Amino acid sequence: NGLSIAAAFGKPTWDRHLLNSKDKLLKIGTSEEIPGFAIMVHPRLSEETSLKIRQAMFKFSETETGKTYFKESGLKGFRLANEKDFKQLDEYLVEIQASKQ
Repeated sequence: NGLSIAAAFGKPTWDRHLLNSKDKLLKIGTSEEIPGFAIMVHPRLSEETSLKIRQAMFKFSETETGKTYFKESGLKGFRLANEKDFKQLDEYLVEIQASKQ
């Protein structure tokens, strides 16, 4: 019948794609903001290659394609990870490693 008892939405979906139905939803909570995704390089990559990847990512944000991507997706752009991000990612890593055992 198309009804749900409860649902969770990412912020881009909430902000951009539920415009016509937000008034029909009861918001019961909001989590802290977390990065949409993380891009990491393997430690075996050279510092030079790692830097090139980082530069390419930030250049993408400045291109018309990049601007369109971030506008359409609702994501804010790329940024370097900080200590809070690493702590959150470490929690997921523990869960992933535990699930492999």
